[in-house]
Amino acid sequence: MPQPCHEHDRNPMTWQRRLGALVREPWIRLCLLFPGSRWRDPLLYAHELVGDDFWILAGRWDSYCKKIAPARIHPRLGWTQGPITAENPRGLVPQTASRLVRDGRRKVLFYGDSYVGGNALEANWLPALLEKQLGDVDVLHLGVGGYGPDQMHLLFKETAPLVDPPHLVVMGLMTFSFDRAAQRVRSYQKPLLALRADGTLEVTNLPIDAEPERFFRKAKLSFSSYVLAAERNLQDPHRAGEWGFLEKVAVNRAVVEANQRYAAEIGSRLLYVIFYDHEQLLRPRLRERFFIEELASLGVDTLDTAPVLLNYSREHGIDASELYDNGHHNDLGNQVIAAALAQAIEKRVGARARRA
Repeated sequence: MPQPCHEHDRNPMTWQRRLGALVREPWIRLCLLFPGSRWRDPLLYAHELVGDDFWILAGRWDSYCKKIAPARIHPRLGWTQGPITAENPRGLVPQTASRLVRDGRRKVLFYGDSYVGGNALEANWLPALLEKQLGDVDVLHLGVGGYGPDQMHLLFKETAPLVDPPHLVVMGLMTFSFDRAAQRVRSYQKPLLALRADGTLEVTNLPIDAEPERFFRKAKLSFSSYVLAAERNLQDPHRAGEWGFLEKVAVNRAVVEANQRYAAEIGSRLLYVIFYDHEQLLRPRLRERFFIEELASLGVDTLDTAPVLLNYSREHGIDASELYDNGHHNDLGNQVIAAALAQAIEKRVGARARRA
């Protein structure tokens, strides 16, 4: 496991580097004034998993992803699935909003990020597929693109009281969710759960700015020199994403424990699903090991989708990449995961199956 990496360890400053930066800095800053400049690439200066600089630059330059629409900005959660209205104050997809009520029906609350839907048709989103396989259960899609474990936890606490004690709470974690728990900006400003001395969590980095243009204009970068930031970012690209790994362990552990406590408090079963992009599926790293080992140590039910997808690809003679499109599971990938998830629920929770 990599050791914590401090700024001075990876950015030693010599007089030659200072002089070089002074010479090149004005030219780069001039280039940044032009929208088409090749220097307007956040990846040149920062890693998307480390700190907030990558996302601040992406927001300023309208690169990498579109800005969050103002209608999706939530004052406590950061952003929502869709537009917030008076009738739908949490900005949830219509089918979820209409069934997030106390109606005596059993519910599966499925939280996560964009992997809950994947790059698939709506009929093949994981909640829709799972609902077809479970008898007389509403499976509510509560995944929000870009969410980290902290936002999932806050949405869990906000929505679970709206239904009768849910049959099951599913937390879907893509492995890079690990890093989002330590970021103040990811696509847009987000809440940050800070760990108090007594081990409890405090919601910080609020209020969420209601105006994206203003937020990105005022957001502060951690560096003052684009030249030196680019040099530092290129020093060790293979380890760049691991910088600060150990500092993120404590908050991720605290969020998992908080979910476990809250699920027990409201009388719900808790099940985690671990998602991977294709590269991580083939080469598991620190994040995957942390989540799997941590959940096992706490006795939390977990479905690891790596062996599920790899076994399917071997048995059907296909490459695992055929289960992905654009970095997410496609229709087939979701179908494979949904079948395994339904079996896990039947085994661990006792839901009766109804095969479509």
